[in-house]
Amino acid sequence: MGTEWLRKIGAAIGGKQNRVFTYPVDKQKAYIARFPEPKDGIERGYFHYCCQMKLYGQPTHFFMNLAALPLSAYYLATFKAAGATTEETADAVFFPDGKPFNIVPDSLQVRYANIVSASGDGKALTKEDRKFLKGIFRRYPVSWMLWLKVIIKVAQYSHAITKYKPQAIICCSEYAYTGPFLTAYCHTRGVKLINVMHGEKMYYMRDSFAHYDEFYVWDQHYVDLLTDLGAEKEQFRVELPGSMRLRKQEDISPQYDYTYYLGNESKEILETIADTMRVLHKQGKRLCVRPHPRFSDLQLVNQLFDYANIEDCKAVTIEQSLLQTRAAVSLYSTVLNQAVCNSIPIVIDDISNRRDFGKLKELRYICLHKEHKLLSKMIGEL
Repeated sequence: MGTEWLRKIGAAIGGKQNRVFTYPVDKQKAYIARFPEPKDGIERGYFHYCCQMKLYGQPTHFFMNLAALPLSAYYLATFKAAGATTEETADAVFFPDGKPFNIVPDSLQVRYANIVSASGDGKALTKEDRKFLKGIFRRYPVSWMLWLKVIIKVAQYSHAITKYKPQAIICCSEYAYTGPFLTAYCHTRGVKLINVMHGEKMYYMRDSFAHYDEFYVWDQHYVDLLTDLGAEKEQFRVELPGSMRLRKQEDISPQYDYTYYLGNESKEILETIADTMRVLHKQGKRLCVRPHPRFSDLQLVNQLFDYANIEDCKAVTIEQSLLQTRAAVSLYSTVLNQAVCNSIPIVIDDISNRRDFGKLKELRYICLHKEHKLLSKMIGEL
C-alpha cells in the first residue's frame, strides 16, 4: 500500500475544505491567541496541527483521525530500517513535491553546490527513528492523524539522509504541520531543515506556527504576516527566487493586452468574468485566458471565452505567459505577485466575486499594497 493515494485523498479534502475566504479572520485570531508560547518545536507543530483540524471541522477531523490509527500501525510495520544505503553524497536534498527547482533561492544554491531532488518514494525507519516517534506518541496519544503524517514524513527524510548524507534538507511545505516535528527530527540526525516559499500567502491559520532552521520568503510582508500567525520570527530570510524573476527571451514579446489567470472559479463566476472581459474585447483589446491546470473545466472555459486565446498550460510556461502579456488580471494569484516583481502591470478583478474581493484587505493580500488597477475602474474608463 503506497502513500500516493493518501496524498490524493488529502488534496481532495484540502480542496473542499479550503476556507481561506469563508472562515472568519476574527475567529482565526481568537483561536490562535488561545495557545501559549510553544515550549519547543514539537509543541509548535502540535499547535499547527490543532489549527488545521479546527479548519476541517469536528466531524471531518473525527473520521480522519479514526482512519489514521490503523494506517499508522500499518506503516510502522511496513517501513524497515534497511530501506536505504549510502550510494552518493550531496550537500543538500530538495523535496520539490511537484514544484520547480527554481523556487530554491540563489543563495542556497551557492551555499549547497550539490543539491539533489528527492521524490519521497523511498522510506525507512531506523531504531533511532522509532524512538523519536515514540516520544511524539507519548505526548499526543490520541492525535492519530498527526501520527500518520509524521511517520510517513520521518520515513521519507530518514531514507534521504541515509542515502545522501546531506548537510541540509530543503522543502516547500510551510502549510504542513509536520514541519516543526521534522525540524526537531533533522536535528537528531545533525541536519538542517530549510523551507522555501512557493505560493501566495494570506491570513489563514492553515499556515500557522511554522518553524524551520531557515524559512525563505519573497517579501517582508510575509514575515510580518506569518509571525502574526504564530511562526517563530528568527527563522525568516527575505530573498526573491528565480521562479519570481523573468528572464527576457529574444523570441517572446507581448502578444496580448491582457491575460486573465483563472483559479478555482464556479460556473457562475466564470460567466461573469467572460462577460466582463468581453467588454475589453469589443474595445479591440487582444485577450488571453490561462486556465488553472488543476481546477479549470477546459470545455467550459473554451465555450465561455470563444473570443479570446485559451493558453495551453502544458505548452506555455507561466514565465512565457507573463512575457507575452502587457498586463496580468486575476482576483488573487501568485502570478499577480510575480508580475509585480517583474514590472508587469496588474489588474485585480473586483467584479466577478465581490464577496471574496471584499475580504482581501482583511486577509492581508500583498498585491493590494502594490501598484495595481481595479478591473471595475478600468472598465468604467472605457
